[in-house]
Amino acid sequence: MPCHGNRWLWSAAALVLFLAPAAAAPAPPVPPGDMNVLLITVDTLRYDRVGILSDRYVRTPHLDALARRSAVFTRAYAQTPLTRPSHTNIMTGTTPLFHGVSDNPGFRLEDRYETLAQILKARGYRTAAFVGAFVLDSRFGLDKGFDLYDDDTGFAEHEDFDVVERTADQVVEAVLDWIPAQSGKWFSWVHVFDMHDPYTPPEPFRTEYADDPYSGEAAFVDAELGRLFDALEKTGALARTVVIVTSDHGEAFGEKEEFRHGFFAYNNTLHVPLFIHVPGAAP
Repeated sequence: MPCHGNRWLWSAAALVLFLAPAAAAPAPPVPPGDMNVLLITVDTLRYDRVGILSDRYVRTPHLDALARRSAVFTRAYAQTPLTRPSHTNIMTGTTPLFHGVSDNPGFRLEDRYETLAQILKARGYRTAAFVGAFVLDSRFGLDKGFDLYDDDTGFAEHEDFDVVERTADQVVEAVLDWIPAQSGKWFSWVHVFDMHDPYTPPEPFRTEYADDPYSGEAAFVDAELGRLFDALEKTGALARTVVIVTSDHGEAFGEKEEFRHGFFAYNNTLHVPLFIHVPGAAP
């Protein structure tokens, strides 16, 4: 089924949380409304940089393994090719025409708009966000509804603020500190920013993907998400956690005469991966 825009993330999450899957067998071992929710947004991840979707560029064994147990959306599209507006779309289930956040600089989500975190918190969830870049700092309004909004991404001069970031291993480490301390159901948003330019993957990915460092960043992010998935598996938490993996937008490499992203609305920057894993549901 085609997935037109990030509003589907909210709709799909609501469906898997609060409705019994119509065609899923066997039934989930945990009632849907009691499942944890893990939302992972890999910033600037193109659709074709996940191995199971296209094995031309990069190997992503951990994302592939999750996808094989998930609903895989082959036609999921971001509404906006910019980080702050697109994440606002995801968290509110709406678009800039409604919530007003249409660019990164100078825009903040107003308090009157309800977020996914607020909805889940009202349903008894502990909520935490771990963001990888200053562009999603709490001052821009996406912290509403979170008990913890971990945006400790460091410091730079004002003109460099939007690309101040921490690496995926640092984000995952913070998540792994928080999740084991939760005694009840939880919602965690995990945002990693490594695939945003500049592309500087660590070793061994820097050498392995010397001719394509963007794909090297994808391999590094996959390895760190694998560490998160493994930890959840070992503690048994993965068996009671809905996992949603997607991206806010893709990246352009000269297609349509654009590099990076933010100006044009072509598929290279709008077509994104989307996996939804529901424990006990058929992939």
